[in-house]
Formats: sequence, C-alpha cells, structure tokens
Amino acid sequence: MFVGRTRGEHHADYGDLVALVYECYEAMAASTLEEIAKEAADRWPIRTLRLWHAMGRVAVGEASLLVATCTPHRSEGLAATAWIIDQLKLRAEIWKCHDWANGISWSTGSSLQAKVTA
Repeated sequence: MFVGRTRGEHHADYGDLVALVYECYEAMAASTLEEIAKEAADRWPIRTLRLWHAMGRVAVGEASLLVATCTPHRSEGLAATAWIIDQLKLRAEIWKCHDWANGISWSTGSSLQAKVTA
C-alpha cells in the first residue's frame, strides 16, 4: 500500500505551502481511474486494487493519495503501484492548486476513487 501525503514546500515568491486543493471533473476522472485500474489488472496478477485520491483541501502532512494492490508477489505489487501512480498523474482529469502562505499557483495532478476486485 502506498499513501501519498502533501509535502511541505517553500516557494521563493509565495512562501511556505499551506495546503493543496484538488478539483476534478468527477465523471471523467472516475472513468479514467477505472480504465487505469483495468489496464493494471491486465498487466499484473492483481487480486484486489484500491485507488483513492482526496478532493478539496489537503493540508501539509495529510493523505492525498492511496494505492493498495494485492498480488501474489511483492515485486508485482510494487511495479503495479508505481505504474498506477504514474498513469494517474498523466491521465486523470484532476487539477491541483497550491495554496501558499502568500498566494496560489495551479498545476495538473491526480485521482478520485476506483475499486477492482478479481
């Protein structure tokens, strides 16, 4: 299981990171997560897979992403988890706003929820 947490950062112009704020187009993001989950299940012998991504405000130190895989062997689970995280960052219709002490900035980001059990 991988739990991604909002990391503390410092921006030269905006100061310290206070939180991340995630927004998404829910129907599209959910569909994309399902596609990623199904593709992962086709590539690895995944028995159970859970994907979760926070929406809204996530303070520094709080969990923003969970990827849990159950596979027969550790190496398969670790490989699947890394691939899933990369795909979420590339493909999911989720946007991330950095809420700094002295302003905000936007970047693209990650996920929502999907569950696949084989």
